[in-house]
Amino acid sequence: MVSMSDKVGVKVAGAISGVVYLPSLESTVFELRKEIENLLGASPDSLKLLLGGRNLQDNQKKLSAVGINANSKVLVIGRSTAASSEMATAEAKQRQLQKLKRVLDSMAKRDAQVRRTEGCSGHGSGGSGSFQGSPNRAASHG
Repeated sequence: MVSMSDKVGVKVAGAISGVVYLPSLESTVFELRKEIENLLGASPDSLKLLLGGRNLQDNQKKLSAVGINANSKVLVIGRSTAASSEMATAEAKQRQLQKLKRVLDSMAKRDAQVRRTEGCSGHGSGGSGSFQGSPNRAASHG
């Protein structure tokens, strides 16, 4: 633990990394859990707190009673529901962008083929560079 003014800091690592400040070593596991949950925006059931490989499940125990001292580091496992939701939204957006990129690449290839076809056959629009329909229509009107 790291002491800061009249509060005690508990070192944490994992889903969140840093120091969580509590009133004293007489604070409970529940109070530690609530502070971590507030920082992560997590629900109470989504986090697991580990100290030396032991799961800190008894929320009523005092930090000193579960063995947390000046050299302790609590491992936080889990992910906030908000973070999970944001990640799922970001992944969905990424998939949409990849799909759009494939469509645009396909359209660009078709456009390039049409331009090459128009340039070779002499049925182009006189170098204006505009595309006005499918290659079959352009060839039949020329």
